[in-house]
Amino acid sequence: MMIRHACTFALAVLCLFPLWRLSCQDATAESDPAQSSLQTVLVPEPSIEGEAADRKQAEPFAGSLRSSLVGALGSAGFKVLTADADEGVAAWVARCSISLEDERLAYRVSVAGRGSAELVAADSFSAYAGPTAFPLIDNSAKSVAAQLASYVQGSAAQPRRPVPYRIRLLSPDNGATVTVGPPEQRASIVAGRIKDNALLLPYYPFVRGSTIRLYVSASGRRTESVDIALGIAAPEVRLPPLKKESYQDLLVGTGTGRLLGAGAGYRRYLVPDWSFLFVQDNLFTGYDFTPGSSPLLHEEVWMGFGSFLVLPPESRFRFGAGIGLGYLLSVSTLPEAVRRLYFDFALMPVYIFSEYRFTPRVSAWLSLSSGYALDTGTSGLLSMGWMGDGAPALGAGASWHL
Repeated sequence: MMIRHACTFALAVLCLFPLWRLSCQDATAESDPAQSSLQTVLVPEPSIEGEAADRKQAEPFAGSLRSSLVGALGSAGFKVLTADADEGVAAWVARCSISLEDERLAYRVSVAGRGSAELVAADSFSAYAGPTAFPLIDNSAKSVAAQLASYVQGSAAQPRRPVPYRIRLLSPDNGATVTVGPPEQRASIVAGRIKDNALLLPYYPFVRGSTIRLYVSASGRRTESVDIALGIAAPEVRLPPLKKESYQDLLVGTGTGRLLGAGAGYRRYLVPDWSFLFVQDNLFTGYDFTPGSSPLLHEEVWMGFGSFLVLPPESRFRFGAGIGLGYLLSVSTLPEAVRRLYFDFALMPVYIFSEYRFTPRVSAWLSLSSGYALDTGTSGLLSMGWMGDGAPALGAGASWHL
């Protein structure tokens, strides 16, 4: 008899224990309204896109997507509300969208803050509109529920929190276009255009703590980039004024074999900041510093075509290549010389240059070039072949972008 009563008591305890635990959880939730709100998700009716016939065919999949999401959220410990319920207590809104075209099903599930619209969980997929789509839909719903649970619980696996605010830009260049990504790339996103000296960027789920790069461009102006660090508060960024595109450069410098002199150059751009025609004039003296020797005075002129390669104009370091032709005019200072003037014609098949920009208008440049002299008979000093005994000429100097 005692054993019988003991078994009955134990069975009663086992039956009442879940009810007692549930009541404790409810009491805890009621005592912490904020926590209760964080555990509440609103799941409105799914959005179905496409033609009328396609929408009709997509309805079972949309219903399955929503029911799978509701079940997954419930299993993850969330309280799920429908669109007809009181929305004011929900912290999150889980939206389902689905479309069907040519028997191809595409769907997306996303969870965002009800007030801030910050995206915290999402999943999307595309599949054939058949029975095989249902397991995929179920897996996506479970994935989104797990992401939301990880976010709310603050586990180490959760992604960094997106910023809920919008970035404000200030610029004197009305009409300039702001893009996320270089404007010449197809994948770049047009964020908007400067109007009344300002632009409020559309909301993007940028990650807090990261740095984004925006590009500002306008016709006839150089494209400028700006890096923005995303902190807790919404930044207001003052963009630098856009500079006019460079149509001409002025260069000065010297080089090996021409150290007793100086040179100046001019570029006229065919494509702003990219391709150009150039002319360079070097005046220098050739002297071997031996007793009894007399200096030779030289004027070396090169003309040709060059272009920067690969790197964009806003880059600090750029390099390029070109080709040209020119002449070397030499004057002898020897008193007893039979001839005073010499003229050599040459080609420049090798011309490689680089620049490092210190400011938008001032750069330092280096060049490596090789000239090939053409035998003109009796008018010159050089025989046919590479100038400088085949050793490339190294040049250096500064340039100003006008």
